[in-house]
Amino acid sequence: MVFGPVLDPDARRLARARRGDRVALRALCEGLYPWIEGYVARRVDTSADRDDVVAACFERLLGNLDRIDPAKGSVRGYALAIARNLIVDHHRARRRTAHVAPETFDARADDGRGPEDLLLARSADRALAEAVSHLSATDREVLALTYGEGLSAPEVAQVLDLDPAAVRKRLSRARKRLRTKLAAEKGALSHVDPTP
Repeated sequence: MVFGPVLDPDARRLARARRGDRVALRALCEGLYPWIEGYVARRVDTSADRDDVVAACFERLLGNLDRIDPAKGSVRGYALAIARNLIVDHHRARRRTAHVAPETFDARADDGRGPEDLLLARSADRALAEAVSHLSATDREVLALTYGEGLSAPEVAQVLDLDPAAVRKRLSRARKRLRTKLAAEKGALSHVDPTP
């Protein structure tokens, strides 16, 4: 029978890496890489900038191995908090220009949907994006981390430096606001005559 907290695999690798185990350090980095790279890729436009942010994240993470406390949150949450701060710094430094890199366009294979289906899907995407745009920046980030990154409330709390209860409350309120806004949009559209 095991007593006490059960450490996640990243925490065990971290403990071994701190003792100089290079295999554990490599496994830790390889395990975190997809999370960090994916998180950054969804928030930074160009591949060169993404690579720079990911590299800076690992540089900072490796420099702070002794400061990570698995008792206060997951190693992954700590790493994503570093990535988030670096992304904020990146955007602050760049102050986004109107230029859109060609690689930001998503080349998708034909999925067999007809023009009407694509139009309806785009309309739904626009309605959701519009509803989300009315949320606070923190609420948008809570939704993105929860649904986009698949993080738990404690991990989201760690990334955003919030209390887990506050994250759950924000998530609940944000979902309610989205439902209300989308229902209002749907109601407004039901009164429109689709015929020209």
